[in-house]
Amino acid sequence: MEQATARNFAASFDLEHGVEAEIELQGGNSLWIAAGRGIESADVWMKDVSGLGLDLRVEVRRNSSGIEVRIDRGKSGEPWWSAESPPRLFIAVDQAANTAVASASIGETSEGTISGKFAL
Repeated sequence: MEQATARNFAASFDLEHGVEAEIELQGGNSLWIAAGRGIESADVWMKDVSGLGLDLRVEVRRNSSGIEVRIDRGKSGEPWWSAESPPRLFIAVDQAANTAVASASIGETSEGTISGKFAL
């Protein structure tokens, strides 16, 4: 299904076998994306960050316990950090305990990591 107005756009995709996605452009400057169960990863490119011609990729990937969010400049950009240690946010969900553990890290050591446990 697709709907559009002068400043808004919405589309839904159902590619069978649980692969579903939705996207909306709201007011001409806000993007909303929903990735269904069949989608394992999503990349959002923020183009021309701070008006400096800098493009950043925000990658959201499912893993066995929740999700991982990574920020990088993509394969074509000059790296700021090693490929093994970009800034990351991990969210692990424990349904049995009704909690989630979130941790954010940058760098290769635990010194750059913060974490917290939250009730769902």
